[in-house]
Amino acid sequence: MREIISSNPYLPFEVQTNNKTVLNYQKRYFKIDKLLNNNPKILKSFHKNIKSLGSEEGRNAIFSSDILLRCLIIRILEEIPLRETSIRLTNDLFLRSFAKIGMGPAPDFRLLHIIEKHLSGKLWKKINAQFFDFSKKNNLVTSEHVRIDTTVCETNIHYPSDSFLLWDSFRILSRNIRRYLIKNSCISLSCRFHRKKARKLYTFISRNAGQKSKRTQQKILTSYKQ
Repeated sequence: MREIISSNPYLPFEVQTNNKTVLNYQKRYFKIDKLLNNNPKILKSFHKNIKSLGSEEGRNAIFSSDILLRCLIIRILEEIPLRETSIRLTNDLFLRSFAKIGMGPAPDFRLLHIIEKHLSGKLWKKINAQFFDFSKKNNLVTSEHVRIDTTVCETNIHYPSDSFLLWDSFRILSRNIRRYLIKNSCISLSCRFHRKKARKLYTFISRNAGQKSKRTQQKILTSYKQ
């Protein structure tokens, strides 16, 4: 079985600094920590879904539901893969303190992956609704101000060849899908994007497009089909 909150003591860690960037970074996690502490229903909903997951019968799981929920929140906020989440939790003392790991081991990315795949979209909607209700009751969010941020970048215009348009479409599409999967962790894909292979095919086509050899043209046609 899995504990909802770990009974092992941990030492909170806080960096003393006047750096505004660091303070704003920490402030975001302090707010979420306060929300979690003031809304036990969120943790209870999460624990109900995973309390028997990843632990053998008759043995207590190493990590409590509270720790695993905080680890997944870190992954979502930082927008990083599960492997990097596990690495950051091992090396970053501030994130370890937020996750209530203390000086113990950090969850392996395989465990986080199992937990993440097991969670349903309905559970995340329920957690978001609980977050919103608490924020609204305590006047933490209002609809009076909406912040929009835009950036204009100068860039060269590429000649619109078929190979470049195809490669650019693949690059943007794969990037957007990755970002969507990170923000919507309840969804997972079993396929790979093969970005390096697609770029290699684009490079071959663009370098050999002017060749008149029938053999080269046949290779280019085959590359387009792939």
